[in-house]
Amino acid sequence: MRKYPLSKKATATALAVTMALTPFTAFNPAADGEAATVHAAEYEEVDYDTIEDVIDAAMEVYEEFLQNLDTDAEAELAQIGTNIVNYQTDNDWSNLLDETLVAELNEESGQSGDFVEDVLQDLIIIIHEASNQNSEQVEAQMENFANNDRYQEGIANIINSRTDSTVTISDIASMISYLQNELAENPPTANDNPKEYIQNLLEGNETYAAMKEAWNSYENADFDEAVSSFSNVLFADVDQNELFLLFADAARYVLETPEEEKDDQDSGDDSGSDDGSDDSDQESDDEEEDDSDDGDSGVVTPPPSSGDDDDEDEDVEEEDPSDEDDDTDSDDEDDVLDEDESEVDETEDEVTVGSEDVEVERVANEETGEVTNRVRVNEERLEETLNRATAVESVVFNVDTEEGVQSEVTIPTRAVDSIARRNPDAKIVVNTQAGSYNVPVSQINDGAVRRALGFNEDDEIEVDLRINRSEDTGGVTERNNLNRRSDVVEFKVRVRSGESTTELNNFSSWIERGINLQTEEDETLENLVAVRLNDDGTFTPVSTKTDGNRVTFRSYNNSKYTVVENAVSFSDVPAAIWYEGPVTKLASQYIFEGFPNGEFRPGEHTTRAEFAAVLTRGLGLNSGESYSNEFTDVTGSEWFSDELMAVLNYRLVGGYPNNEFRPNETITRQEASVMIQRAMDLVGVEFESDADRSYLDYADSDDVAPYARGSVNIATRSGLMEGRPNNQFAPRDNITRAEITALLDRFLQKSDFIN
Repeated sequence: MRKYPLSKKATATALAVTMALTPFTAFNPAADGEAATVHAAEYEEVDYDTIEDVIDAAMEVYEEFLQNLDTDAEAELAQIGTNIVNYQTDNDWSNLLDETLVAELNEESGQSGDFVEDVLQDLIIIIHEASNQNSEQVEAQMENFANNDRYQEGIANIINSRTDSTVTISDIASMISYLQNELAENPPTANDNPKEYIQNLLEGNETYAAMKEAWNSYENADFDEAVSSFSNVLFADVDQNELFLLFADAARYVLETPEEEKDDQDSGDDSGSDDGSDDSDQESDDEEEDDSDDGDSGVVTPPPSSGDDDDEDEDVEEEDPSDEDDDTDSDDEDDVLDEDESEVDETEDEVTVGSEDVEVERVANEETGEVTNRVRVNEERLEETLNRATAVESVVFNVDTEEGVQSEVTIPTRAVDSIARRNPDAKIVVNTQAGSYNVPVSQINDGAVRRALGFNEDDEIEVDLRINRSEDTGGVTERNNLNRRSDVVEFKVRVRSGESTTELNNFSSWIERGINLQTEEDETLENLVAVRLNDDGTFTPVSTKTDGNRVTFRSYNNSKYTVVENAVSFSDVPAAIWYEGPVTKLASQYIFEGFPNGEFRPGEHTTRAEFAAVLTRGLGLNSGESYSNEFTDVTGSEWFSDELMAVLNYRLVGGYPNNEFRPNETITRQEASVMIQRAMDLVGVEFESDADRSYLDYADSDDVAPYARGSVNIATRSGLMEGRPNNQFAPRDNITRAEITALLDRFLQKSDFIN
């Protein structure tokens, strides 16, 4: 795992966030029973006097934590959110505590209303937002909680009424500083139980002792039992250890690394300096770079098998009698890329790679006869070009494709890392006559590929990006009577190391693709949608955006794609009615379907199965798995079973505690808001938010269930959901098919999936 440079104040951050996420510390015991290496000369004690300091530190490490998440860790984190929703569908969080205890706490808080219930609900909201990777809401909810005078006064009253101590929220902030400092000076060993170890440390803190004493002074109250009760609900089916290790890595790095080294890593550039520094210093820096684990947050999902691909391994270099030396600047090679010289566009932060930074090979597959122009990136030359750029958002290859010849761009994973060091969110863009491929470097960096496919540290690895015209060999378009309006284009990513070649077909984030259309002069095409051609003869539509004579779309999966035209209308959807646009648009994208008699039935309610299906289609999700009897009321033969597996895997929809999914149960407007917020978190787009709007503006805002308040507020502020007449949100009313189309249309537009 790559170590991220953090400020000194972030040392306590892992502790602060983990107190919200887990019942034990986020500190990793050292290996082999030895204490973690912490040098006193490198350690500076920190002290947090206010909760604001803790929140700032918590958000800093939380952002770093999110960048380190791989697919498995994301699933574990999302499971916490699913557990929260599942529990509070039928329960109040105070149910985990003794009823008499709750009544006493409410009374001694000195506050009106259900004080304990409100505090617990707001704390759970923070954990829920954290599990959904919603940083903005996590920070806002933490600040709201910390600055709530009612909470501060009530918590102080409860503690102070039962002990001789006076405890404030600021004291709790100082307690976290104390814990962090104790961990640095007295690191645990591999033989220590993390939860017990932290509890032992905290026993020496006056604030913690006062809080625990106050709690245990109540009848039927046991502090440790209360922690376990909440943990059992929040972390059901969650591998806490995986999340624990991610936090621990950041904490240990901050504690063990001198500040000046972190500063160097934060601002340093591997290109070296021009200030006359000697070679030995540069070599030392290079060795430190090589010794680090260069993994990143986006982990490529391993394909079902990672063995050698016999067809691809037969590629051999085609002998060319005229090419008697290793002249990489030949006329033939200059023709492969549109630019001779690499260019840096400072306005767009874009680097366009020219022929000077690549070496071109012509290779042939002995078995199939396929000929490919392999545009191989020269790592050192690309590094020099990147050094000319102030910032890098994208690295572009404009490849000129010969008729009858395939093309691929080959990049060593070390070169990908060089791009990622400048911007971990940068993209590699490959443009050909067939279309375009926009691949985030986080999906194919060296660490991600090695972890996913099990390569050794010393293995040389190259990644091939291929986008070429192909054929509909399975006859999918003809079999399904599709009106095709583009070539069939195949997108491939191959990883090669020595004699081993593996295709990567699935990714942990969307990959943007483009396909050029077959259009006549002055011809305008409408109702276009990209479809994936599946091996079983079916097709999978993908939400598509049209821009002139090309379309763009995002998908998790490599395959063959083409663009089809699909005009749809319904007998019961009149022109110019408010939902006519969304209904016809999403139906033409195959997201919504009508009924056999030609009706759409806009006023009918939407079931859980139907909403799962349209979310899957709208986002282009593909589970890649068959249904395996997760629920007692779903057999796997239902029309929605494939879509159900996709939304389950991406944690957009969950089941009920009794292992039921209840597919035919209608969903309410507030339930829809919760599901759409999860989808917002999944796409990772920062939606515009109108701070002047709030769900509290609705006359029936009190009817919104506690678990849905945050989601309803986000849906309201972002403009995704509108109210009903008479200033009603109607949170518990069933949502109609017309309302769902409008909601999903706005969501996909704001996410830039469709026009």
